Amino acid sequence: MNNVQTTGCLLIRSNKVLLLKLKGKDIWELPGGVVNSNTEPEQAVLQATKSLTGLDAEIIQQFDVLGYQDNGATVEEIIFECSLPENDTLQPADEIEEARWFSLQEAKEVALAEDARAVLSELH
Repeated sequence: MNNVQTTGCLLIRSNKVLLLKLKGKDIWELPGGVVNSNTEPEQAVLQATKSLTGLDAEIIQQFDVLGYQDNGATVEEIIFECSLPENDTLQPADEIEEARWFSLQEAKEVALAEDARAVLSELH
């Protein structure tokens, strides 16, 4: 069985959280990606966030670590709470169908990836 390490980036601005919908998917998720063997999770989350959103996130803290099974692999997902420079502008990558800032209430009313649902349930 394979072990996979991934990251997620929790970005909150003006009490809204950034969620992405990838082309061909019907769910919203946090920016993030797979951690390569030669990359630290902190570096991986910042690179994935930049490539998916065009945003220059900065890590505030590790927020959570989630564990789950996905297609026969054991996944460890490290969620980082991140901040953004004031004037950073969202520039979604081609594989992103839509990128939106949601209030926590709005986010709880859309179809969320399981990891995003778990993370958002911890916010008040």
